[in-house]
Amino acid sequence: MKRKHAHLLVSALLLFFLGISLNHASAQTQVIISKEKAFGYQYSIYQKDDTFLWEIGHQDQLVTVKENKKNREDLEHFFLIVNKLDISIYQLIIFSFYFLIILTSLFFAKKKNIIIPRSVWIFIIGLLGYAIYQILVPAFELNHLVDEASLYYYRLTH
Repeated sequence: MKRKHAHLLVSALLLFFLGISLNHASAQTQVIISKEKAFGYQYSIYQKDDTFLWEIGHQDQLVTVKENKKNREDLEHFFLIVNKLDISIYQLIIFSFYFLIILTSLFFAKKKNIIIPRSVWIFIIGLLGYAIYQILVPAFELNHLVDEASLYYYRLTH
């Protein structure tokens, strides 16, 4: 019986101290809301109480910015641009592989002396055209997005 009371007492004390330590730790920490990195630009969004802190950067230079009404729109634009950069890079990589797969297939078909009908050639040329289009669009978009990211990074840090 005494052992049972001792276990209950130890368990209650352990839960009490665990609760105090968790409450103390949660009051001291920041919650990471979002984090992204693309093409040398990056951001991390932290929330501490009712305040949002943004850590934005280019290359190895990081700057912490406290969100307010004055800079909220620029921070949102920087957020969207970095995300678009990331998507455009992946789109460029995926369609480059797609293009290479089609060319490799054609190379092996020619090497094995496989006769390809004219209708299939038209289809293959259409696929190649689509791949080239899907490579060129993000390539030009990347250039534009990098310029925009540079602009918003400069506006937020100066």
